[in-house]
Amino acid sequence: MEKISDDLLEGKSRKWKTVKGMVEIGGKEVEVSYREKVIELPIHRQQETGIKRIRRRELISPLPKDFYLPAEHFDGLEVVSETFKDGKSTKEYKHATRDYPPAYSFNSKFDNVYKFLTNNIYPSPSTLVHAMNWTLGARIQGHGLAESKKGQEDIKQFKNEGMYFQEIYHPNKKKIKSSSTFLKSESELYFAYGDESYVKYYATPVFIFGQKNRNFTNYLHATNISSKIFGPHGKGLHTYISLKEGPSVPKLRWCHADAAIIPTKRGLNVLFFETGNENEPQEEESSHNKSLEQRVSAFIGIAGIGASLFFLGSSVTGNAIGNLNTTSGNWIGIVLLLIGIVGAFWYFHKK
Repeated sequence: MEKISDDLLEGKSRKWKTVKGMVEIGGKEVEVSYREKVIELPIHRQQETGIKRIRRRELISPLPKDFYLPAEHFDGLEVVSETFKDGKSTKEYKHATRDYPPAYSFNSKFDNVYKFLTNNIYPSPSTLVHAMNWTLGARIQGHGLAESKKGQEDIKQFKNEGMYFQEIYHPNKKKIKSSSTFLKSESELYFAYGDESYVKYYATPVFIFGQKNRNFTNYLHATNISSKIFGPHGKGLHTYISLKEGPSVPKLRWCHADAAIIPTKRGLNVLFFETGNENEPQEEESSHNKSLEQRVSAFIGIAGIGASLFFLGSSVTGNAIGNLNTTSGNWIGIVLLLIGIVGAFWYFHKK
């Protein structure tokens, strides 16, 4: 795990500030601290990526007990296959050596630590998570970790190439090695839901996609992927999104995640990729709702103007309407005319 260099992040950095908080871990209140600074990206990078700034947080020692796992060398037997017959398990073993890199625990007892670091973005069922080369940190036997050194080199190269700003792999223009990502096919990117602890330890970058980053939601809209992808799901499920490109499809980059968890030798970092308009409401109207609103606006506009002409016309001709005098009819006509104009304006504005 390499340390994060501000040269990779680019831009003008503000000063560090320290934040402390009490976090519940295993039923006990524990003080956890991180330091934070904001990095304003240069204009060319903002225009390229749609990201205005990166907010960086770094967990400060002392770390919670058992949260950090040092590098470990494994030399022994591991399970390579397991079969079941008549309810009995038969396992096949082989001798293996593994060099596990340092990692950070994702035991559920540390959920509140991650929530504290990420402003409750993670873990959360409303986010989608992609862990790069997740088996490097899994420390699970039988997951092909013999290539862990090569995998670590892939991650190192990925970082050195400016991983945050890279376009995400797609079939026609390969920006990163497929060994760094988990693809269902050459055109679909794997995601776990953000409340699923499919990774027990973190040793590689973890990207958390949600609905705060406009760049990602714009990509979903352009590729006709419903926001229901963030909706309720069953336990143990995962999902995929299509990786597409075209004139009407914006480029999808890793920095279009809401945040990323970046383990380093120095500490655990969280990067927030900010567009500058996170607090503004997004236009997520369905076509059905928009169409209904337009029909109502059109009805109000036509009915208001039509009724106003009726009342105003009667005052011109001198015909009485019920017990209303001419003055009252004029006022009603004027009010209805204004309502009709507002309805018509709203209809054309929405259209």
